[in-house]
Amino acid sequence: MITRETVLILGAGASIPYGMPSGEGLRTAILGLQQSPNLFDRAGLGLVLDEWTAFRAAFHYSQRPSIDSFLGEQQQFRDIGSQAIAAHLLQCEFNGEETLFADATAGHWYRLLFSAMTEHSDWDDLDFSHLKVITFNYDRTLERFLMVALRAAYQRSETEAWAKLGELAIEHVYGSLSAPRPTPSQDYLAYGCGVSPQTVQIASRALRLMRDKVKDDEHITRCKQWLAAAERVAILGFSFDQINTDRLALASIIGPRVNQQRSPPVTFAATRFRLSNLQARRAAHRCGFKALAADELNAHFFELDCAGLLKEALFLDE
Repeated sequence: MITRETVLILGAGASIPYGMPSGEGLRTAILGLQQSPNLFDRAGLGLVLDEWTAFRAAFHYSQRPSIDSFLGEQQQFRDIGSQAIAAHLLQCEFNGEETLFADATAGHWYRLLFSAMTEHSDWDDLDFSHLKVITFNYDRTLERFLMVALRAAYQRSETEAWAKLGELAIEHVYGSLSAPRPTPSQDYLAYGCGVSPQTVQIASRALRLMRDKVKDDEHITRCKQWLAAAERVAILGFSFDQINTDRLALASIIGPRVNQQRSPPVTFAATRFRLSNLQARRAAHRCGFKALAADELNAHFFELDCAGLLKEALFLDE
């Protein structure tokens, strides 16, 4: 069981093992939708072909690496783009249920996390209050996995499992496809509901974009409070875009405490999977580290996937 104050920060790479796309993968998928002529009816995008063609051409030739960065600059395509994002991710949720629980899933870090959360604990002893999750992803795969695994491991009802998971605080910085937990709201979409005109419209309205002007609202403030109180912080599958690192004030909250220039000290580890040395140094700078030597850089930024970090860095060991 996790007993030290621990915060996980999740980027797109953290959801890739469970059938969700990277930023580049989402760009490829959206541009490929042109080859599915029934998409407009099936996904409920409500577009005429000329509108979709104009959006797709602008996105393609802009050469922006992600749909977020493109829509941040091209607000006239915001509705079309948000609906395309929602349609693809809803389809991924629908298709990816088995991947969540497949033994063959590469980089299956959800299982490692669940084991750390529940190991050697009876139902009444479970306590998730020391773990916080800050995710920049729209998908709900983590909540879905934890609920189903908890039900099966302890032979409890779905209602009981969700109630127990209420102790686990998760913030979706930019919103999610729908509430991760069932709610009485008419806008609630069950996990795996699939793609339809109604589900796409509901999901797209719930999404915020990276370049939206997000004030220091209660959600961001809460995330900063978690980070300031954390004894351990792990960043998984994150691209370290400066908008996002600045939004969480990582440079002032993380680096000085790792270097013990400010109390309380914090243990910090991050994946740098497929990042060059230059990109890793830029990521370190955005997290508040100054002029790290190579061995110091490698002590905090690991050339590992999410599962590898949790195992090799022994991050969840008590």
